[in-house]
Amino acid sequence: MPSGLGSLLLNELTPLTPSQRRIVEAIAVLGVHAVRRVIGASCDRPDAELDDDIDTLVRRDLVRPGAGGRPALRHPVLRTLVHESTAARRRVEIHRAAAAELALSGAAAVEQAQHIEWSVTALDPHAVAVLTRAAEETASTAPTSCAHWLRAALRLLPARSPTRSTST
Repeated sequence: MPSGLGSLLLNELTPLTPSQRRIVEAIAVLGVHAVRRVIGASCDRPDAELDDDIDTLVRRDLVRPGAGGRPALRHPVLRTLVHESTAARRRVEIHRAAAAELALSGAAAVEQAQHIEWSVTALDPHAVAVLTRAAEETASTAPTSCAHWLRAALRLLPARSPTRSTST
C-alpha cells in the first residue's frame, strides 16, 4: 500500500460518532458474518438506532450492501485497515457477542465456532463442546476444518485434563 494511503482512509472515520465507529469495527471484524442482529449484539445497539447509524455509514460511502444484503465496508483494504486498527480487546468482545448471538439463534456449531475460536482464551466447557460439534459436523466433508476445530478445542483444555491425553 502506498505510504500514507492507510492514514488517509482511516481519517474518513474521524467524524464518526463512537457508536458509528463501533459499528464499522464490528463490520470489519465480522466480515461475511456481519448481519444486523450480530452487529447490533456486538455494539449493544437497539434496532432503530443501529439502522440509523448504518444508514449514515452508507451515505458516507463507508458501508455498502455486500453478499446477501449484509453490510460490508466498501473495500477490502478499508476492512483490513479498520480490523488492524481495532483494539485486540474490542475484537474479542465482538467475537464473543457474535458467538453468543449465534448460539441464541440456534446457528450451526461451525458458525459459532468461528467466533468462539477468537473470543475464548481459557477453559470453557461450553466452548469446547461447540468446537467439538463443529469438528464432528465437518469430519466427513472437510477433514482439514475438522482438525482445525479439534486443535482449537485442545488449546482450551488444561495440560492435565481428564479429557486430554498427555501420552504419545
